[in-house]
Amino acid sequence: IVKPIDFTPIIESIKKTGRLYLLFEDVLSGSVADQVARHLLYEHCNLSSFYAFSIGDTYVPQGEMDQLLNLYQIDPVHVYQKILLDIRYDK
Repeated sequence: IVKPIDFTPIIESIKKTGRLYLLFEDVLSGSVADQVARHLLYEHCNLSSFYAFSIGDTYVPQGEMDQLLNLYQIDPVHVYQKILLDIRYDK
């Protein structure tokens, strides 16, 4: 985990967009995304959209990195599609 996390640029970005997307190759519980989300909720940031792309809280099978990223839909194509849908839905 990256500590300390500088939340200032994250909060400034949220104020501009109302959105926060976190992408990481880790489980959700106890992750950097978990820490960031808790802090931002404490700071009462007004998020219109929040999504943490991760493998979730599950057992991860063996495999090539590209296969696993695709399996958990945290590869570039899936991430792009999810964000694009989120932005289109918000309009």
